[in-house]
Amino acid sequence: MRGCATTWDEVAAVVDLVSREYRGRLDLSAASRVKAHDTASATARADEARNERGEWARGKTAKLPGAHGGATILTLGDGSKVVRKTGTKDAMDREQLAASVARAVGAPAPKVTRVAPGEIHQEYIAGRTGKQWAESQGQDAVDELRQTDQGRRIGLLDYVTRNNDRHNENWMVDRQGRPVAIDNGAAFSGEEWQGGDFAPVDGPDVTEDEARAARASLAALKPEFEAAGQAGWYAAVMNQINKQVQYTISEQAAGGTGDQP
Repeated sequence: MRGCATTWDEVAAVVDLVSREYRGRLDLSAASRVKAHDTASATARADEARNERGEWARGKTAKLPGAHGGATILTLGDGSKVVRKTGTKDAMDREQLAASVARAVGAPAPKVTRVAPGEIHQEYIAGRTGKQWAESQGQDAVDELRQTDQGRRIGLLDYVTRNNDRHNENWMVDRQGRPVAIDNGAAFSGEEWQGGDFAPVDGPDVTEDEARAARASLAALKPEFEAAGQAGWYAAVMNQINKQVQYTISEQAAGGTGDQP
């Protein structure tokens, strides 16, 4: 019986074993695929190969604490863990595409592997939830996390995807002390931005240069959104980042007193 790959770094060893059927469905250009999927694509192909060898089936599942719906922890034979989520295609699209947006804007979020239209495997993040962090370290420690570069980037992620569900059980503090956006199932909801744990109603705390750089990275995701049949979500993301760019310009012109559009 073959053994499981023991680390994420070993996924490249099984890339060539993967069926081309799923990649064909994505039908992305080579340049876009390299930019938008990079490590996550290699992980996806590795996981498909694991699935073909039956290694997922040999794992053990456990309910994910605090999770709703079809989310479980899958522990593999080598002891490594992933979060297995199931649901509708749209629900899985939200998680997968939000992970791509997170990479584009530099926000820490779990890598996502698309196993099937209604199933993803998400990188397991070891650490404490925001709620546990606040209880053990105090509210001042949470406020400090919000002001870190990672915290500000999570705020930008939530703003451009209009994810109003970033409460203290939908983000974690990992073992390196970084905040990580672990649940993006409410992204692309179509609701008006109402604010969340990492960005207030008046928007995220980013500079004009940061907003412009994020816009350029987000523009490269268009083929991925279109391949998933979610061009409307892409348009909404670009509308939000354009608003943020204009806000930073007007705020600078007004000496820091601009109002978020």
